[in-house]
Amino acid sequence: MQEIQSGGEKSFIGAWFIPDLGICDDLIQFFKDHDDKVEGQVGDSGKVDKALKDSVDVIIPPGNFAEPIVARYLANLNLVVDEYVKKFRASSLVDRWGVTENINIQWYRPMGGYKEWHTERYGKSLPSCHRHLVFMTYLNDVFDEGGTEFYHQKVRVSPRKGLSLIWPADWTHLHRGVVSPTEEKYIITGWLSFI
Repeated sequence: MQEIQSGGEKSFIGAWFIPDLGICDDLIQFFKDHDDKVEGQVGDSGKVDKALKDSVDVIIPPGNFAEPIVARYLANLNLVVDEYVKKFRASSLVDRWGVTENINIQWYRPMGGYKEWHTERYGKSLPSCHRHLVFMTYLNDVFDEGGTEFYHQKVRVSPRKGLSLIWPADWTHLHRGVVSPTEEKYIITGWLSFI
C-alpha cells in the first residue's frame, strides 16, 4: 500500500487508501438504508450542539461488527493499521489495543461539520481514557474544502474516497473538520483503544 503524505514523518498522522474502494459506496448505502440515525453528539455526553458538530450519525456498536459490511470495512482498516504500525513501530510497543468502541458513520450536509477544535482523549473517564489512536476513512470525494485540519501539525487533509487516516488520540492532535459550503461529506470513524 502506498502512503499518502500527510504532514511528514513527525506529524504522526498516517494516510493510506483502503484497498477495496467499493466498500465506501456500500457504507454510504448502509447509512442511507439505516433506520436508527441520530443527530451528531459532542463527545460522550450525548449533547447535540449544531454550532459545534452538525452531522447525522449511524452508530455501530461492537456487537454489530460481524455484520458483513462492517466486517469488510474492518478487514480493510486492519491493512491500514498494519501500515501505520510499520511506519510508527512505537505505537505497538504498548499494551494491546484494537477497535472496542462504537464506530460512527457520519454524514455532513453542506455547511455541516465538526467545527470545534477537539481531541479524542480528553479526560480520565471511560471510554476516552482508553483511546490510543483514532481512525477515519473518507467515504466520498469532496473538492470544495470539507477536509480535516490538524492544529499543531499545520496539516490540512483533503477528503478523497477511501483515504484512511490514523493519528494519536491525545491533545497533540487537536483537529477539526473543514466545512464545505457546497458539498456533502461522508466518513466512518472510531478509535483503537486499549483492551
